[in-house]
Amino acid sequence: MHNDGWSPAFLVIGAMKAASSWLHGCLIRHPELAGPIGEKELHFFDEPANYRRGLEYYRSLFPDLPGRGMGESTPAYLHAPDVHSRVHRAFPDVRILASLRDPADRAFSHYRYSLFAAGRLSVFPTFEDALDGTDELLDFGRYGAHISRWLTLFSGESIHLVLYEDIKEDPLGIMEEAYRFLRLKDTGFRTDHATEKFHVTGSWRLKVANPGLYRQALKVSMALRKLPLLDRMLRRTGMIRSIRNMLRKGSERVRDLNFREPVYLPETRARIIEEMREDIGVLEGILRRDLSSWKTVERV
Repeated sequence: MHNDGWSPAFLVIGAMKAASSWLHGCLIRHPELAGPIGEKELHFFDEPANYRRGLEYYRSLFPDLPGRGMGESTPAYLHAPDVHSRVHRAFPDVRILASLRDPADRAFSHYRYSLFAAGRLSVFPTFEDALDGTDELLDFGRYGAHISRWLTLFSGESIHLVLYEDIKEDPLGIMEEAYRFLRLKDTGFRTDHATEKFHVTGSWRLKVANPGLYRQALKVSMALRKLPLLDRMLRRTGMIRSIRNMLRKGSERVRDLNFREPVYLPETRARIIEEMREDIGVLEGILRRDLSSWKTVERV
C-alpha cells in the first residue's frame, strides 16, 4: 500500500489509560495541527476492514486544512501486531508519540474503566479475576516489547515517549517537548487543555445517564471540529470548559449506574510487578531512565 505523497504529521500510538487523550488534545489544539474529522481513534492500521479500504479512504478521514499537519491517536496501535510495519510501509517518515504509564496502575485503570463502561472485562467480578481470565491487561502494558518492535523500523529520533507520571508533574513542559519533537514553529503555544484533568469516565457517565444529551453533545463537538476558528475561540473564552463541567456535574447526580468501585490490593500490584519486571527493564534501556517506582509495591 503506497501513498500519494501525503502523510500525517503525527501518530499517537498509545498507551490506553496512559493520558493518550490528553496528549492528543494538546496536539490538535495547536494552530499548526489538526485531528481527524470525527473521533481521534481511527483504527485504520489495526482493523483489517478499515485497512483494506486503502490510503485514499484514510486521507478522507482528515479535514482539508492547507498548511496544517494532520494526525490521529489510536492507542491500540502500540500493541497490535503488524501495525508498525503497515505504518512504516505507508508513512516511513511520520513522527510517532506514545504516552506510557506504570503498567500495574495502567492495568487497574483499564479494568476500572471497563467496569464503568460495561465493557467486555466487566464480566470479571474482581481485578484479580480479570488478570487470571485475560492477557490483555498486562499485554497492553508490555511497553518494552512493543516499543522495541516499533524501533526495528523507525529510528529513535522518530519516536517520542512521555510518561504519565511526568505529565502529572509538569504538563506544560511535556506539552512543549511534544511540540518541539514535531518541529512546530510555535513551541511556546499554550492551551488550557494541558492543565485540565481529562476524565474519560465523565463522558461515559453522561452516555449511560442521558444518551440523548450525550448524542447532542457529541454532534456539537464534531461540528466544532469542522470550524477550528470557532472551536479555538470558545476554548480561549472558557466556554467549552464550562459546558463540559456542567454536563459532568449533571451526569454525576445519577445514582442508578450500578458501578462498583474495584479494589486495588498491594499484593495484586506486587504480582503484576513481578510479571512485568523484565519488560520494565527493557523500557529502562530504551529510555535510559530508572523506573524503580514502577517496580515498587509501596507507593509514596
